[in-house]
Amino acid sequence: MWSVLASGGNTVTISGSNLTLTTAVHFGPGTATGISVVSDSQITANAPAGSGSVTVTTPGGTSMPGLGNACPRQAAD
Repeated sequence: MWSVLASGGNTVTISGSNLTLTTAVHFGPGTATGISVVSDSQITANAPAGSGSVTVTTPGGTSMPGLGNACPRQAAD
């Protein structure tokens, strides 16, 4: 699971495993932009405003949201 806390528009780092082929990152219903694979265990993404659980999509599927990855966020100033 991934755990991230960010304001909308901020770049966040997500750590996990098997992230090399990440195709999408969602923060609740919002879609992250500017996804960059740093390594197989780390990606960065620009968080949208809003709140929700973080999910990461790769060719293997989409991670399950859970209590360990709740992500409260607020709109950027």
